[in-house]
Amino acid sequence: MSDKFPETLAMRFSSQSFALLAFLAIPLVIVLGVLAHQLIDPELARGTADYVGNYALLERLRQACLILSFALAGGLWFLAFGLLLVARQRSLLWLVLAFLGPLGLVAVAVVGRAPAAGGERAAWPWRLAREAAIFVAIVVLAHFLVYAKNEVLIAWTAASRGVESAVIIAEQTASSGMWAFGEFLQILFLTGLFYLVRPLVGRRKPT
Repeated sequence: MSDKFPETLAMRFSSQSFALLAFLAIPLVIVLGVLAHQLIDPELARGTADYVGNYALLERLRQACLILSFALAGGLWFLAFGLLLVARQRSLLWLVLAFLGPLGLVAVAVVGRAPAAGGERAAWPWRLAREAAIFVAIVVLAHFLVYAKNEVLIAWTAASRGVESAVIIAEQTASSGMWAFGEFLQILFLTGLFYLVRPLVGRRKPT
């Protein structure tokens, strides 16, 4: 057991739980930042004594809300990754893997916790194969969930507007690049979420 990260079940659960909470806060922070950016209308300065100055001030404020939300989201991501490393008894130097996004979580999952003295290196081929299969299953599941969400969204939008689903699909196709990028981000988020939840539901009892 590492002296740097003395393990107790309560400590691991706490670190994993706070990592999950920090990760779940990321989309909330981004949505609030985008909402604030949209609500702050520089044209509110119309009719004031210093229209040009007030317009520029409001424009800077709305841009600052957007930048701050993304910066805070990045901080939450590194916080979640750091807490996961603490729970896995890994050095914080592994934090560099956070730049890989959710793929960094895959790497941490593969190496697992800090190895005990005389670890079983012979189990590595099996472990890598198992983690590769788990990764493929998680990505496929995330893709399916995003696809199902989109189908429900298309049906709901078509019903609320009183048009055929083909009309909504055509509108999405017209901006297919934006929709594809959004779906890619959703898949990345769900992949990271599954990897953070997985240790909480599959913890092994300490020996």
